[in-house]
Amino acid sequence: MLTILFDVDGVLIHGYHAKPELQHCWDEDLTADFGIDREAFKSQFIFGPFVEQVLIGQRDLADALAECLPGLGYHGPVQDLIDYWMTRDAQVNQPLLGQVKRLAANPDVRLCVATNQEHVRARYLMEQVGFNRYFADIFYAARLGALKPDPLFFQRVEALNPVPRDQVIFFDDSQTVVDSLDDSIPFYVIRLMIFLNHRG
Repeated sequence: MLTILFDVDGVLIHGYHAKPELQHCWDEDLTADFGIDREAFKSQFIFGPFVEQVLIGQRDLADALAECLPGLGYHGPVQDLIDYWMTRDAQVNQPLLGQVKRLAANPDVRLCVATNQEHVRARYLMEQVGFNRYFADIFYAARLGALKPDPLFFQRVEALNPVPRDQVIFFDDSQTVVDSLDDSIPFYVIRLMIFLNHRG
């Protein structure tokens, strides 16, 4: 059986993308909608506790936000911001999803997600967006305790999904991630393809 692994952002979802010109970011209206300076949010939360702790499963998203947001001038319900984040960061790449649906109907193909996500968004994507209708499993950073392109991420995916190396295809929008998958990493991907997320 062929296993196909799909990245999320920049592949299955129109959002943050390795190519800046293709980005459609959930936080574009963060200042207007929540009074939170977007750049300050990135520097003080995203590139701080979010990447360093939340994404790899060491800290809860809501707890980390609750600690950070008052310093950014937001004192409203944390869940309101989380809901806003999840819904605005869920613009499905419909043309690709059409291909995913066709692949999922093939009994000789198993589809999975391999992505840098924390627990809340991983569940949201599978349950609310409905990826669980097509994907058998989601291998994500908080579950694995490592971020792509760390070799540990791929080692742990392999441990959870042991299949022959010549029966896996991996799609990612990041050249850095693709370049990291060489013979030095004990991962089973034999063919690597970058899905360039062009809209339309």
